Amino acid sequence: MGVGGVGSARERTDNDGSGPPGTAGVANEERLPIHAEGKLIHKITPNPDSEGEYRYERTFKSPDLAERYGDPTFTYETISVPKEQVREEVRNGERSTYVQRTQQVIGTAQEQRNAEREIWNKKPEGGVQPQHIPPLDGNVPLYHYKKESDAEDMQNRGAPLNVAWETEDSQSIKNHMENGNGGGRWLPASPITAIIRQNRYVNLPDGGTKSNDTHVMRWVPNALCTTKQYHIRLYDVPFDDIKAVGQAHRDPCDHGKIPFLDANFKLDKAREAVVGFWGDGHSNINHESTDIGNTSNKFGSHSGTWAYFDED
Repeated sequence: MGVGGVGSARERTDNDGSGPPGTAGVANEERLPIHAEGKLIHKITPNPDSEGEYRYERTFKSPDLAERYGDPTFTYETISVPKEQVREEVRNGERSTYVQRTQQVIGTAQEQRNAEREIWNKKPEGGVQPQHIPPLDGNVPLYHYKKESDAEDMQNRGAPLNVAWETEDSQSIKNHMENGNGGGRWLPASPITAIIRQNRYVNLPDGGTKSNDTHVMRWVPNALCTTKQYHIRLYDVPFDDIKAVGQAHRDPCDHGKIPFLDANFKLDKAREAVVGFWGDGHSNINHESTDIGNTSNKFGSHSGTWAYFDED
């Protein structure tokens, strides 16, 4: 979430080509989202309506947003979190606000769809390509999004997706990974690690938007940390040959200590952990790897590679 460059969004994307895939400058006519630079403001305050909880509010302010959309402020959904997941200096009353200089990919829902289509059209050539994945095409969502609270057509691009299943829906994936032949290996260590389950959203090609259907987590044993875990957000999608897609990442040790800043979510490592479960004799499902190219300088641990799971 740190600053990745200098200059305006127009300079970063139009002049030097360093913007994320599927973005363009502030004045672009391609109807693509912009890579806006500005300040991300985190505000954490006690919830007056619920003892032991805090309200976590975030806003992103950018002159690039003002130039493109006429409003410099993007407001995220407010969430409530238990006091255990708030940084100690906030609980002690020493601090309530954090400000970061950062960049965000923000645009209308249609601009985000256009961006995903552009990325599909530029899918890398010469990479590892499965021989039998006709369904993994431009219908499949590439990212999930953080949704603005009061204008549903504006979205902030979140993490890239990296896993897909041919025949398993989200609930069957969850059931198998938690209770199947794996013997419940994919479970959080305690309820506290699973409390902050923020919704994310994917865009569907028919114009619809849907939130994640379920979560799967697996605690990573660590002598110094009880909150490190793998986490998959799963989405059922309405395609003939794809039942579900997911976003797999590894939560860092301080995950849940609001706000978590500059975290490395190790997306490729998490994808391989998912592959390890399904390929370790726990099912009759095979996996293939395919290079999609939905990379992100904000999530540098994702190479653009997906795992695609199909039956024998």
